[in-house]
Amino acid sequence: MEALSCLINRAVRGGFLSSCRLRGRSGSGIQVSHLLFADDTLVFCEDFQDQMAILSWLLMWFEAISGLSINLNKSEILSVGRVENAEVLAFELGCKVGSLPSTYLGLPLGAPHKSVAMWDGVEERMRKRLALWKR
Repeated sequence: MEALSCLINRAVRGGFLSSCRLRGRSGSGIQVSHLLFADDTLVFCEDFQDQMAILSWLLMWFEAISGLSINLNKSEILSVGRVENAEVLAFELGCKVGSLPSTYLGLPLGAPHKSVAMWDGVEERMRKRLALWKR
């Protein structure tokens, strides 16, 4: 995954791929282009077809470098805000279009954090685990 991270970082530094600015409460922020967790990768970029083409090339290079295979059938484009050409972008990358709110690693993604109903499943799973631990 280090190789993929390096490829994405170089593409961002070279201006071929964009990143997302995340701001904290203090107003300062950081640029985030991707997040890696185990064998999952989240990539943040603009909704331009050339960005998807670059990302597609990066993934092909990663496959060639690592010998690993990326299953784009399990991959999704999740749009944040207004994205009119999500289907075109997904076709360029070879994946499907998802929608928010969604679930990632069993947690709600893109849902209002105060939405009680979105957290019901998480709460129920934790109750079951706690019950097992108490035994």
